[in-house]
Amino acid sequence: MKLLDYTQGNILSLYWIQEDSLYLYEIPFYGSSRLGVVKGNKLLMTKLTQNNNGVMSLPIPVNSAMSKNALKQSIYLLGKKHYETTDWLGNVRVTYTDKKSWQQNKFALNVSSSQDYYPFGSVMEGRDLEISNYRYSFNGFEKDDEIKGSGNHISWGDYGYDPRVVVRWSPDKLAAKYPWQSPYSVMGNNPILHKELDGRDYAVYVNHETKTVIVKATYYTAKGNTDDYNSAVAATTYWNEQSGKYQYKVGSGKDAVYYDIQFDLNVQEVDNPTLQVNIDKSDFLLEGQTKQITDGSSNTYEVLPDDHSRFKNDDPNKTTEGVTRGGALVSVKESRKSDDTGPHEVGHTLGFGHLIGTIMSEALNEGHTSNINKTIVGQILKNSGLGKSNYHKDYQGSGKGYLQPSTGGKAPSGFESGKVVKKKN
Repeated sequence: MKLLDYTQGNILSLYWIQEDSLYLYEIPFYGSSRLGVVKGNKLLMTKLTQNNNGVMSLPIPVNSAMSKNALKQSIYLLGKKHYETTDWLGNVRVTYTDKKSWQQNKFALNVSSSQDYYPFGSVMEGRDLEISNYRYSFNGFEKDDEIKGSGNHISWGDYGYDPRVVVRWSPDKLAAKYPWQSPYSVMGNNPILHKELDGRDYAVYVNHETKTVIVKATYYTAKGNTDDYNSAVAATTYWNEQSGKYQYKVGSGKDAVYYDIQFDLNVQEVDNPTLQVNIDKSDFLLEGQTKQITDGSSNTYEVLPDDHSRFKNDDPNKTTEGVTRGGALVSVKESRKSDDTGPHEVGHTLGFGHLIGTIMSEALNEGHTSNINKTIVGQILKNSGLGKSNYHKDYQGSGKGYLQPSTGGKAPSGFESGKVVKKKN
């Protein structure tokens, strides 16, 4: 049984039940990422009991059963806290406890586990040591030895993964973003450079002090290509001008709290836009490579000739004016570089699909307007994990958002369950 931090998805504590008694089993501790765990079997709640008259008593918290006059002692046992060391991919390589040993006239670490991995995560035979069972392993995810034996099953996000056969149990939910790869593949088929691809294309920042929610993304264009750059600037300017028109509402009535929603999309020229996007999203850099965007929210934008093969489709009744591949790679026809096609495709990178009567309508001549609405903004935030509204599946675009750790104080109660409203003048 797990207690989760739903803002970041981190495990806060783990419990187990034996004979109707509740025990605290493990507490992970964190800095900017997980540092290790504290192990223990602390009894928290006793089981239901029945007296001689057949009367059942409620579970009794262990501390409440102590006499008020009992001597309270605080005892800390060394060796229960386990620290982890990881490599550049987040693989847990060595764990050690806070209990030091004295060897050869100096203190030495008390190693509790160590392991080396084959490229896709199987533990090398004879290269592992496990004095104390540690829950986390390859890529920093949980392992579940009860399913297929020691080290043979990794609980990778919301699916299972067998490192011996190198396939996931179920298709990737983001498979449409990566059409060049099998939906059952893992780590982009390159376990040396990549962790699991997370598909992020834009980032959402929250500041509780200034009461703002900011949607950020960057669009790379080829250096020296003025058509690409000017079209991308016009497309991102459209979205930036929507700033302040909508709010994120938390709560109701006089107790409601409102956050202004802003868009901060920018354009940068680089030598190789696609390469730079891959560098930004990678967990490992080769010599000479530098990330321009550290939150992974980068995309590409290009203008191509109208007869380019990228705009071909099999429906004779439809004409493709622009296309967004993988939620991050925008291409616009040359004849459409100055109209609503650019903002429309940028909307796809922000995680929205199609909605008639807005700038996100599927066809420019079918109910198209140059406006957005609260549904579009709501879906953009929802894709990052912010907001309670459930939208139609057609509204889901290919872009994936990532909610950054909030700043500026404490979030109001129910913050993750707010909704988008149009700001009143």
